[in-house]
Parts: sequence; structure tokens; C-alpha cells
Amino acid sequence: MTSQKECRACAIDSGFLLHDKLPQLVAFISEVGEWAEAIRKNDRANEIEEVVDIIVRIFAYAEEHFPNSWHANLLQKMFFNRNRPFKHGKEF
Repeated sequence: MTSQKECRACAIDSGFLLHDKLPQLVAFISEVGEWAEAIRKNDRANEIEEVVDIIVRIFAYAEEHFPNSWHANLLQKMFFNRNRPFKHGKEF
């Protein structure tokens, strides 16, 4: 399985990981838009590609900005969410 460290290294080597957070956020939003477009077109092959792009960007970002704490925070948040009411008590 590819680790977040490998995602970060790949992003650096490809020139996509910058220390400035805003360009990374914009790139992430762009990937979400591409994912939405793949869903709209019912293009399953492209849909999974875009989901993977999003995961890679998130892993790279987390490893760059929170290298020693993001995994523990993920587990803590999952535990918290598991103990919340269904749909967090909202109708949505």
C-alpha cells in the first residue's frame, strides 16, 4: 500500500507540493470538480482516477504540514464520529 510519505515524495518530485497552503487547496478543489464531472458523465474509470488523485493530494498535504500528528488525529476523529448520533442528529 502506498504510504502518505510516498504520496508526499511523488508530489514534491512532480512539482505539485508547495509550502504555500492556498495553491494546494485550489488544486484539491480542482480535483473535486474533476471528480464531480466524472460522476456527471457516469465515467467510472475517470471517477476512480479522480478519487485517487484526491487521496494522494490529501496524504501529501497531511504529511507535509502535520507529519507527526495527522494519523493520530484521524483516528481520534473517527472515534468521535462513531459515537455521534446518526447523521449527527440532523435531517440534511
